[in-house]
Amino acid sequence: MVSASLHTTQAVTERSGVQISGAGPIFLFSKLFNHSIRDFPLRQEFFNAMFILLTCNTMSFSDTKIQQIIREKLSLKVSSITENTIGWDQDVWIIDTNDQKIVLKHPRINNKVRNSREVIASKLLAQKGVIVPQILYSDDQILIETFLEGILVEQVDFTKISRNDLYFNAGKVLKKIHSITTTNFGMVTDDSLVGEFSTQVEYTQVGFSKALINLEKTPFYTHDDIRQIRQYFESNKSVLENSPSVLLHADYCDTNLIYTPDGEIAVIDFGDLSVGNPMYDVSMVYLDCVDDGSYQACIDGYGETNLKQVELFGLCRFTYLISAWWNKGDPQKRVERLCRLFESIWR
Repeated sequence: MVSASLHTTQAVTERSGVQISGAGPIFLFSKLFNHSIRDFPLRQEFFNAMFILLTCNTMSFSDTKIQQIIREKLSLKVSSITENTIGWDQDVWIIDTNDQKIVLKHPRINNKVRNSREVIASKLLAQKGVIVPQILYSDDQILIETFLEGILVEQVDFTKISRNDLYFNAGKVLKKIHSITTTNFGMVTDDSLVGEFSTQVEYTQVGFSKALINLEKTPFYTHDDIRQIRQYFESNKSVLENSPSVLLHADYCDTNLIYTPDGEIAVIDFGDLSVGNPMYDVSMVYLDCVDDGSYQACIDGYGETNLKQVELFGLCRFTYLISAWWNKGDPQKRVERLCRLFESIWR
């Protein structure tokens, strides 16, 4: 099984035409740089690939290795292993055993912190009645959790299932997550649930400024556009003053929600668990659903929201995602949709 940390590098080499059979990291660096320096989009992908290659944990997992892990940690016998290719920041395997179906995760960066967030979220949210995976084992490298039966919401056939009912329930579940009050603002680092930043404005400003630098490197916006985007943020950031602090999923979207056989909504993947203004999570639903009517159904289930805050968080999220998706080579239509929604906020 090829180490997933090399997948991005492989994609760049395929686009550049560089042959990498038997090549080491230093050889790859020199060869790929020579090819990518002439092509800006490829150059961006190159640096992303080299960052992953040189900084992430490259622990490899053969089927034999996975069987050994499950036997040693859970005393279970593996009958089948399926690699899940959806996660871009972690390696995921769905495993059938003699007792139950389970999930093995290996984050590619920040293993210990990301795994600890999953453990924290599972414990807290199960107490609130949210359907989440049960953590079976976790250490600094890997995490093993129960498998939740169902289908990802992004794959649901809405000719057979009511879209409005599903998203109404997703809104109710999000409200349960936000019922957990926290302190300060930022990403969760331990079970104290205290963020690094004292204000939501400060936390949001840091992320937005970094994202705007990357957006300026894309071909989509002029220097004058970037100036207008920055001005919109500066003129509206005061709506985040006196923000409440609650537990945030921080990636509450269709790929992290499961529609269960019982018609319930389950939530997975808490590696970005954060604390802050609840409208940040609501803005994620806005990004996914504002143009198909699902957003309003979700808000009906959630309850009172603050549209100005949602739009400002949406602006920040779009600023990040447009450059991220473009650098990853996502389909043009997906990026164009983001740009259209993004511009509806600040133009």
